[in-house]
Amino acid sequence: MSSSREIAIFLDELEALGEDEVRFRLHSGVYSNVVDQKQLAEDWLQRTELDRARISNAETASAASRAATAAERAAEAAEEQSRSSAELARASAEQARIASDALTTARIAAAISAIALVISIIGLLFLFW
Repeated sequence: MSSSREIAIFLDELEALGEDEVRFRLHSGVYSNVVDQKQLAEDWLQRTELDRARISNAETASAASRAATAAERAAEAAEEQSRSSAELARASAEQARIASDALTTARIAAAISAIALVISIIGLLFLFW
């Protein structure tokens, strides 16, 4: 098997057979009589395994990149939620302060009203005595 055409045909045959069948044929000695075929089959298997490992590494890197991007988005969303919660807490505290001030004002008004009522009653008592 010396011509590049014969090698290309043999490699096409290996592709058609697939890794499992080529491994089986190598281990069962199908290619043992023809040194070139055995070496080519072994090299082909090694190359396909390396290709698969490269693809797997690329897929793993891609998945890791997607996971990192998702984690960044989640962190940004949590940070935004935290800011929103802090703003809501500040607004709630301000509303509570305003309500407290309104309650104090209402109590003062009620006290003034009670004092005015007492004064009116005393005035009526002096009027009728």
